[in-house]
Amino acid sequence: TEGGNMVRMFYCVAGYMGGRSFHAMALPLLVWMFDCAFVRLVMVFYCMTSGVGCLFKGALATSTSSVRPASSSLGALMPHRVHAWPSVGGINASALPFLILRWRYGSVWVWEMDQ
Repeated sequence: TEGGNMVRMFYCVAGYMGGRSFHAMALPLLVWMFDCAFVRLVMVFYCMTSGVGCLFKGALATSTSSVRPASSSLGALMPHRVHAWPSVGGINASALPFLILRWRYGSVWVWEMDQ
């Protein structure tokens, strides 16, 4: 159906834009094209949160996550991959919007902004 195709297309686009491959391509391109402090800040922030996320993932790794692979009977889409906590993509997806809001609006609370 038409609605199902739109949802599938949105899912594919959103999945790509939230992935590491998009950020690895887009952020250096933005820094190269637009030489401004905000773009450099986003690039450095992304690299730092990715590094901290990988350090947390290594520090909090459990032996069971590497020994026992995910089971397809539990609903895993890719049983050969093991997903550990915390998700580096999740860290970036939650931290980058707040960084952008803080940069854009500074110290003004959202509910106190003028229309």
